[in-house]
Amino acid sequence: MLTGLDVSASDAPFSSRLSKPSHRLKTKGVGGWSGYINEHAKTGTVTEREHVAFLNMWLEKFIFCGKSIGPTTNFQSLAELLIGRRVPLGQILLGATYNLLHQVSVRLSAGKSVGTPGGPWWFINMWLNLYFRDSLGQNIYNSVFPREQPDDAQPETRQCLTFGEAVSVFPGNKKTPS
Repeated sequence: MLTGLDVSASDAPFSSRLSKPSHRLKTKGVGGWSGYINEHAKTGTVTEREHVAFLNMWLEKFIFCGKSIGPTTNFQSLAELLIGRRVPLGQILLGATYNLLHQVSVRLSAGKSVGTPGGPWWFINMWLNLYFRDSLGQNIYNSVFPREQPDDAQPETRQCLTFGEAVSVFPGNKKTPS
């Protein structure tokens, strides 16, 4: 619910996520994310391969936040499932979050440093900020954001429309509204 990702679609069997991908995406030696984009972006009509490459990047970089901090094909099978089908990404994100919390708690209980486990830290941060907004003294209903309008118009503001915007006004967040 917090992210707007689908939670109600029926989940495909796990074996379908382990199937051999139909496209070969180059991730090694491409020069990070910008090289990955240059390698897989073409001009003209978007092909299924480009669509898979984009979804793979989106899942790896922005949703599940892989440990490698660079392009991999870890989510390519999931990216291929997303094309033309409903996938319960909200459930998968929640599972990845629980896995991250488990990894961190095991390391902390063993007296080890957390290190860099990778994972959806952004989701944990968003949930904590929303859950503890009262103790932080934040009233998200009074937060204002710039309204989209022409450059020559008098600046106007609007109320918060999404949970992401609400989190952006909390202390310590560099992306505060104007």
